[in-house]
Amino acid sequence: MKTPANGSAFSIQGLKKRYPGFSLGPLDLDLQPGVVLGLIGPNGAGKTTTLHCLIGLLVPEAGAITIFGRPNHPDDPRWRQDIGVVGEDSGFFLRWTVEENRRTRPSSPSSRPWVTPRTC
Repeated sequence: MKTPANGSAFSIQGLKKRYPGFSLGPLDLDLQPGVVLGLIGPNGAGKTTTLHCLIGLLVPEAGAITIFGRPNHPDDPRWRQDIGVVGEDSGFFLRWTVEENRRTRPSSPSSRPWVTPRTC
């Protein structure tokens, strides 16, 4: 992972997303590497919408988003190599053991084409 010339871990410029009865933006936000960010606000303020646009789960109507200098374009997934997200819902069964949960998940990188194995 290489820090881009502007130094941002991610950059949001002019982000806009609309739903019936809700409009987000325009939003500008830059996060420097090593900084922890918390989005705080009332329900319906746009926190989840912003995060979903950032990680590519939603496509905004306007704006540009880059992750370590790479556009988060759905047709070029290389930007996903440098980002990880843990949401409030882990997707694990809380009453199951780790082994039981592990058996329900794909284990090989070939079954997860969006994951690029790395060596340290």
